[in-house]
Amino acid sequence: MAFIDEMREKLSQAGSSTVQKAKELSELVKLNNEVSELENQICDLYGKIGYEVYCAYCEHPLPEVEELIGQVSKLQEKAAECRERIKELNAASICPKCNAKITKGMAFCSKCGYRLISEEQPEKQKRSQFCVNCGAAVSEGAAFCPTCGSKMGE
Repeated sequence: MAFIDEMREKLSQAGSSTVQKAKELSELVKLNNEVSELENQICDLYGKIGYEVYCAYCEHPLPEVEELIGQVSKLQEKAAECRERIKELNAASICPKCNAKITKGMAFCSKCGYRLISEEQPEKQKRSQFCVNCGAAVSEGAAFCPTCGSKMGE
């Protein structure tokens, strides 16, 4: 019986020790998460402070940050150039009549039917006929539209 009591005592101590270690580990994880969150908040505040300093001194920078402000200005200029190019590219893919999205090679706008063929397009395309039903390009002399099957010349 003493042997069983002794084993019971050892198991009880081992269980208590395991529970205590689990509690400590849980507390460590919570504290590490809290530290991480606090450090993230600090970094966010550093960014806000930097932005406020930039705004306050971008015209007449402090000597300590003059080079960094110059780098920011160059990056802003490059971003503005990229935005302008994006606008140009998007404008090329918008119907000039209704502002619907169009794709390269479309003869007519799918929304309003505006004829998109320009004078700069190849002679072959300019000579093509277009289906009055669906707007698809139809080769010269075709009797029917290859896209929708409508009879040409009606």
